[in-house]
Amino acid sequence: MWLGPPKSQAAVRRIDLPDFLADILHTILDSHNHDQLFTTQEGEWHRRSNFARRIWRPAIDGDPDLGWGPIAPGATFHGLRHLHKTILDELELPEVIKHDRMGHRMSGIAGVYSHVTPAMRHQVRTRLQDHWEAHTGFSSVQAV
Repeated sequence: MWLGPPKSQAAVRRIDLPDFLADILHTILDSHNHDQLFTTQEGEWHRRSNFARRIWRPAIDGDPDLGWGPIAPGATFHGLRHLHKTILDELELPEVIKHDRMGHRMSGIAGVYSHVTPAMRHQVRTRLQDHWEAHTGFSSVQAV
């Protein structure tokens, strides 16, 4: 799945998705006739202020009019990177896969001799899937 050009060539990287997230993204893409995931109903890009006010804040802080409870009041969109890294730490994944996933380079000798393996990628997908199921009780988007 291609999400658009990265900010720089250094930002190009592979992101392995657990099944639940791949299911959610495919469901969103199948629900409309344009190539982008997070767009207006007309398929246009959200303006930053509209996205924050109309989508992000109600989803995160809750919206009593829509019957949505708060998920993480006060959280910022950029804060998702911090949350993801924290979850990767909780799941006790190898440092090299965490650095790779976040788009960072490991320094020192570890950066020279540590490499991501297919087994590590599988471990990330499996542990994130297990984490999702343990915290939501759902195994896929169809159950949500």
